[in-house]
Amino acid sequence: MTWYAESRGWILKQKLEHPELNREELRKYCSQNYPFGERRNYPYKAWLQAMRDHFGSARKPKPTTAQNEIANL
Repeated sequence: MTWYAESRGWILKQKLEHPELNREELRKYCSQNYPFGERRNYPYKAWLQAMRDHFGSARKPKPTTAQNEIANL
């Protein structure tokens, strides 16, 4: 099993074990309970990718130049 698949399975397991948590709370819970020891190297990168794929990006993208011009009108 790949690190990504194991990470994805772990996230889904947490979702099943904690149905009372909403999406934001589950994301925070999963982030605080990283399952693979040290947060470094490939296992951590695979886990971050699984988190992004399941919950979406944590940060909002920076607005483009066109969006800034529209906002300033």
